[in-house]
Amino acid sequence: MRHPHRGWLQLLAVVLAFGLIAAACGDDEDEAPAPAPAAEAPAEEAPAEEEMAEEAPAEEEMAEEAPAEEEMPAEEEAPAEEEMAPEEPIIIGYVLSGPTNDGGFYEDQAKGINNVGAEFGYEVRIVENAWDPADQVAGLRNLANEGASLVLGDGVMSDSSATVAKEFPDIEFVIITAPRFEAVDNLSAYVVSQGVPSYVMGVVSAEFSKSGSAGYVGGFEIPPTAETRAGFFQGFTDSGGTATADSNVGDFNDAVGAKNDAAAQIANGADVIYGFVDAGFPGIVQAVEESGKTVGLWGATVSHCPDGPQVIGNAIANSEQVLRFVVTAFTDGTLAHDNVFFGMEDPTIQHVELCPGYEQYQDIVDEVTAAIIAGEVDLDPAVTGTG
Repeated sequence: MRHPHRGWLQLLAVVLAFGLIAAACGDDEDEAPAPAPAAEAPAEEAPAEEEMAEEAPAEEEMAEEAPAEEEMPAEEEAPAEEEMAPEEPIIIGYVLSGPTNDGGFYEDQAKGINNVGAEFGYEVRIVENAWDPADQVAGLRNLANEGASLVLGDGVMSDSSATVAKEFPDIEFVIITAPRFEAVDNLSAYVVSQGVPSYVMGVVSAEFSKSGSAGYVGGFEIPPTAETRAGFFQGFTDSGGTATADSNVGDFNDAVGAKNDAAAQIANGADVIYGFVDAGFPGIVQAVEESGKTVGLWGATVSHCPDGPQVIGNAIANSEQVLRFVVTAFTDGTLAHDNVFFGMEDPTIQHVELCPGYEQYQDIVDEVTAAIIAGEVDLDPAVTGTG
């Protein structure tokens, strides 16, 4: 049997179903436009990006301003350094009365001033063989005209140095190994009193000698020659020596003349000789060898020990040390402008050297040297160069 309301219910169910479907479709249609506003938001910001894009040329304009840095003047100052004039070198000039290859005083002086000049960074110019007074004056004057700030002359140039120093009052002049005899404002003298160690050698010679006779062979009569002869003979006679003989060859480098003078003294009984010469010293050695006698020899300035077994010792004068003292004073502005004397107080400046085989005399050397330094020995002014 069919229920009377079943048809209506079926119709209602169909209607409700369509209603639900329609509602669902309606919801989909209502929600679909929702994303649209989100898509529109960027559209409103787009002009801002365009404005930023329009600002880009400003950065390009800044980039175009970069060349202004290249126009800065700081880097243009470099050429100024290239235009600075080089500093003028300080020149030391030295006039020597003999050759710089004599194996003695002159060679020692030349080596010394070259070494000291190199230490201080100074340029050194040397004039050699200026024995004649006219050549000495010319050499000193030429060095002054060439721009030397310090001009040196050796022990024979006391008068020549004074003459030229007065012509160049703004240049310093120094005499080496001899005193100045005239007071000139820009003239100094640094004197190694070579007569002092000569006294010590004279004392040793009196102990060595069997004949009681001593000889002396010099080169030329200059202050150091007079001092060494006086010192040697005073030391010899103070210690018991009785006879002395001396001569000057006239040239420190004349080996033949030195040989002849030494031979004559040996023939007259001298058995110890002081050879105050340079390249002439081998001539004295030859005279001893040819005599066949036992004769002791003394040398000066440099060591002559290698010249032969006859050499007892030497009066060593350290030229380089003296020149270093002088150049230091010049650099410091403390040159004496007077006479300065060096005795034996500083052994680095001068001392007595004994050669191998003569060490037995070392005690005498030490004792007499100490007595001189202590002022216990009355040295003649002719020995010290202060007379």
